[in-house]
Amino acid sequence: MNLALHDDSGLHADMTWLVGALARDLMARGRNPGVIDMLSRLSACDFSRASLRAASPRTVAVCTHLPEAVTAALPVAQETASALAAASEHLGWREDGPEAALADVLGGNAPLKSEHMRVSLLLTMPGAAIRMPSTKSDRLFFLLSGPSRWRTEGGALLAMEPGQTLYVTAGHGVSASAEAAPLLAVEIRG
Repeated sequence: MNLALHDDSGLHADMTWLVGALARDLMARGRNPGVIDMLSRLSACDFSRASLRAASPRTVAVCTHLPEAVTAALPVAQETASALAAASEHLGWREDGPEAALADVLGGNAPLKSEHMRVSLLLTMPGAAIRMPSTKSDRLFFLLSGPSRWRTEGGALLAMEPGQTLYVTAGHGVSASAEAAPLLAVEIRG
């Protein structure tokens, strides 16, 4: 994956740094087959300036917890947290219920276009519980901050700590509940 750390284009530099930092922090997690699969798919995406669209930055009420969540992510994924802080001005957050918000980084409504992949950030308030319905694609969740409990449809309840990943196969929903801190996770779909 050829993602520049810095260049002079602002939006492009911030967004490619964020995706590249995420990929590098995930690679540091080891050789989990789900991580390898998603990184392989992600490496096939176009990250050129031609893949950019105008950013539509916006925040929602839950974003008041973003600084705390990003700060808590520093010990786990320092480069991703730093890149997220730099790119936050470009993100278009949308509510996902009263206690959660989503922002696309790649694909969907993100500044980086992609027809085949989607990378999104998920932020919840402390103590919030969310449910994400099943999708037609596999998903990888990378918990950046907020100890939480996760469950896939038909699966066991998992206590996850920041830095852990959860691979969810197509056709399965997933739920998560944050503990006393805000939950910040990355969802990669491919």
